[in-house]
Amino acid sequence: MPIADFDARIKRAIEVMHEFFMRLFFPKLSMRLLFPDVAPSLDKELQKIFADWEKQGWTLGDKLFGYHTADGSQHFVLVHVEAHGRDNAAFKELQFVRFYRLREKFPNAKITQLVIYTSESVPPRPFEYRLEFEGTLTIHRFNIYLVKKQSRRTLAKLSQTNPFALVILALLENIETKNDAERRRKTKLRLMRLCLESPFKDLIRELFI
Repeated sequence: MPIADFDARIKRAIEVMHEFFMRLFFPKLSMRLLFPDVAPSLDKELQKIFADWEKQGWTLGDKLFGYHTADGSQHFVLVHVEAHGRDNAAFKELQFVRFYRLREKFPNAKITQLVIYTSESVPPRPFEYRLEFEGTLTIHRFNIYLVKKQSRRTLAKLSQTNPFALVILALLENIETKNDAERRRKTKLRLMRLCLESPFKDLIRELFI
């Protein structure tokens, strides 16, 4: 069976629906941002900053957005889509490395991070990286979103006002229909129906993908 490239599809959905994405995950911050028509993606800048990590495939799940507020201040939102839930310290350490490298590059910008865990497997304390030695303690915490903890009914209802909820719903169904081909078939038909019934007609193609 072919393996779906979820990372690429999710990154595309975030780009196309970046305002809806921000309003779903950062509702308070979104009220202060100026949203351009085209996603303010800084992926090329991200690749330059993490050029040495790219060889190991670390940045494939990343999206970096740069927004401005009405007063001219700059805000960066670094999003990582984690599909594997790797149970190792290196992944969480990487979130810390991403943060301080961005901080070095853009010292005056405000930076927030979000990790979306899209599988059943989630590492211990998935929201935090800790480094301690001889009385020196560093704690780096970041926002997380666990797809597996979401409600199918809530997401379906939310999709009427925010189409990105359908993306999360698809990820949730991917977890819950694992190893059940018939249930997955029925689920796909239900999701397609929700796409067709969505009030966001201009996004139908992207939602289908």
